[in-house]
Amino acid sequence: MVASGECGQAVGAAEVAAALRAAVAARRVPLAVVEAGCTGMCYQAVQVTLQRPGAPDLTWDRVEPGQATALVAAVVDTWAAFPPAFAWSAGGVEGVAGLDSVPFLAGQQRILLEHAGRMVPADVDEALVRGGYQGLAQALARPPEAVIDEVKRAGLAGRGGAYFPTGVKWEYCHRAGKSPRYVVVNAEEGEPGLFKDRHLLTAAPHLVVEGALIAAYAVGAERVFFYVNGQAQLAQERLTAALRQATARGLLGRAILGSAFTCAAEVRVGGGGYVLGEETALLESLEGRRPMPRPRPPHTVEAGLWGCPTIIDNVETLACVPFILARGADWFRQWGTARFPGTKLLAISGDIARPGLVEVAIGTSLRRVLYDLAGGVPNGRALQAVLTEGPSGDLLPPDRLDVPLEPKRPDVLLGSGNLVALDTTRRLLDVIRRLTRYNAEESCGKCTPCREGVNRMWEILERIASGRPRAGDRTNLLYLADIAAAASLCGLGQMAPRPVLSALRYFHLPELEALPGE
Repeated sequence: MVASGECGQAVGAAEVAAALRAAVAARRVPLAVVEAGCTGMCYQAVQVTLQRPGAPDLTWDRVEPGQATALVAAVVDTWAAFPPAFAWSAGGVEGVAGLDSVPFLAGQQRILLEHAGRMVPADVDEALVRGGYQGLAQALARPPEAVIDEVKRAGLAGRGGAYFPTGVKWEYCHRAGKSPRYVVVNAEEGEPGLFKDRHLLTAAPHLVVEGALIAAYAVGAERVFFYVNGQAQLAQERLTAALRQATARGLLGRAILGSAFTCAAEVRVGGGGYVLGEETALLESLEGRRPMPRPRPPHTVEAGLWGCPTIIDNVETLACVPFILARGADWFRQWGTARFPGTKLLAISGDIARPGLVEVAIGTSLRRVLYDLAGGVPNGRALQAVLTEGPSGDLLPPDRLDVPLEPKRPDVLLGSGNLVALDTTRRLLDVIRRLTRYNAEESCGKCTPCREGVNRMWEILERIASGRPRAGDRTNLLYLADIAAAASLCGLGQMAPRPVLSALRYFHLPELEALPGE
């Protein structure tokens, strides 16, 4: 099983798979070479996993095409052909390191990622064998109101960044008097450095499909739209294949699992853009118009897609739902905090030893994530800052690493789960200048505070960085930041000043503290 997610494909997963198939054919042994998603260990790509009946999985890291013959020989003949030092196993395999020797995995609470990299992603039969669609079966055996109550009792909150209670949103939509109703799965994920949603869609698409179907049943919708980023081609392909196979097995379409529930689903491909993370801008795009946020009220649960009641949920949010229905709200609440139960996917990148995707209980500290799991800053350098929530997030200093990662804290912005480590070689003025420029360029242009204010912020930072500051630049920068945060129509403009404001709050930036006239 070759880990062929986007990270694996970027470093030769297809070539490794082809070389393994050739080696298997040459030996004429009963081995099948298949492609899976990524385990989350992007730094170890390309990974190859051996699955045998009645035996624990065995994984080799950083396999190259030229090693295929030796690896097949190790499987068929003796481990000596491919040293066990390159391998690890989740179970007991003689002479092979166990899971506790892989800190990146051993320290996680893997629920959504349990089978990531361990199954053929779109294969519905394999998903069923591994417990897939049990949550849907449980949901269809109850009234929709009971399904909503279970999700509410679990305390599931939206994992796209807003953390609005999912069950409450569903209840509003369910009670809306207008029909038809729709479910929209937000898989746009246009934020740089964030890859959790496309990881789920490329590694376990049936989990997301099942969650979306449960949501549709709960709110009374008969159509589901998966809105996928236009650049996420692998996610598009595997999700489309999963929908096709689910339909063939009676899990999608008419009379699902023999019930009275009927639901169709389709994939819609977006053009890409950070503003599409805002749900009403996404709806505008789905309806064929330029993606620009709508003023609210009315809210989407009352008047969303084509003016009909609509729930829009993030991929990760919906992936949690099948576990809640299959195992119960109390089971889900054993992780996380009392206010925000469950786990959270975190995409880790930047100046870090082990970049990849991890799943931890909500409330885990930044230090544990960045050092215990991701290995800290490599090459003997020190951590200068960590950027949370991407281009519109906070820059935090090392003395904030012990603060728990919990949503809606005033001191740490968890957001959608994007962590970028920055070592001491980075000039923070350049960091906030580039982030502000990105936010300015991604503005849809609809409202003046974002369109003009963030652009002016970028111009001030550009001027200061190039050694041409003016009197009043710092004052004007803070004034524009306040206006954009308070008066922008959507979250893009409201959050755009955060990198600048957090950098000024936590760090000594001499370029911004010695301006003429201030």
